[in-house]
Amino acid sequence: RVYKAVLSLLGHNANYQRGGSGSDSNPSPRLIMHLLRHHMPNIARIQPGSEMYHAAMNALGKFGECGLILDMLEEMEHSHELNLQPAAEAEAITTLTTHHAHVPPVDRMAYQTAISSLARHGHCREATQLLYRMQAKGFEQPDMNIYN
Repeated sequence: RVYKAVLSLLGHNANYQRGGSGSDSNPSPRLIMHLLRHHMPNIARIQPGSEMYHAAMNALGKFGECGLILDMLEEMEHSHELNLQPAAEAEAITTLTTHHAHVPPVDRMAYQTAISSLARHGHCREATQLLYRMQAKGFEQPDMNIYN
């Protein structure tokens, strides 16, 4: 719960740091990714689950970091695909891509968070493509209304 609150607060920090553009001028997106990928699993010994990934994606969306959101979603999709494979085959592949072993599988909420963040920041074509990708993977279409 503490990490989720920290990720959320970092996202709210975006409202106060609109001066710069991208993660080069703002350390918060880098800090979000550091907490999720390094600090939680290696220091705190907590494997971030879907809820943490959703919170991180939401926070990154507030900074307009759509590329990072798409990267995270692809990692989650890859993890989901590994979970669908037979155990022996998935274990062999997981040893080749160790990072994906700790990534939660993609779910509907991850897609919804990514779609709304992309659309909110003017990446409507990518959001629409993501909606189609979500449907192609068998997830129910989200009930979403996005207004700019």
